[in-house]
Amino acid sequence: MNQSPRRALDHMLSHHEPYPALVMNSYWEILRANPTDSRLMAFLLNPPATASKEPPNVLRLLFYPGFLRP
Repeated sequence: MNQSPRRALDHMLSHHEPYPALVMNSYWEILRANPTDSRLMAFLLNPPATASKEPPNVLRLLFYPGFLRP
């Protein structure tokens, strides 16, 4: 990704504080998140969900029995 779009996304994420915000690709994978969203996900998720080698997937996090679904 070019530096200019990254800077724009970082700017939007940082200025969305104190509310959670994230950037996803077309596969629902979380690519970037602001600190509030990161803290919220760390609070809601089991440690195995955040230790995965692949990017977190919003749909998997919502519907997989061991993550946010309970």
